[in-house]
Amino acid sequence: MSAATPLFGLDWGAMIFSLLALYLIGRRNRVGFLSFIAANVCWVSIGWLTMSLAIMVGNVIFLLLNLRGYRNWMNTDSVRTKTNEPQTNVAQLQ
Repeated sequence: MSAATPLFGLDWGAMIFSLLALYLIGRRNRVGFLSFIAANVCWVSIGWLTMSLAIMVGNVIFLLLNLRGYRNWMNTDSVRTKTNEPQTNVAQLQ
């Protein structure tokens, strides 16, 4: 096995999914939560391979928080579309 991929590339996948998630959430795209979930799955797998209980428990908790974030973001979008409140922007306020 290559020294660059001792964990079957899971560490690289976790890093790429995490950076992609940060970028997407920074651009206010809720798909970023799904990318974080993929990173969490990679990290839990790494924890399993290295027998690190801390990595596994921590990332299961992060995974649950990311599921909650994705669900809440979805509920916020549906509430906004149902309320029919007019959208105001800075140009209208001046």
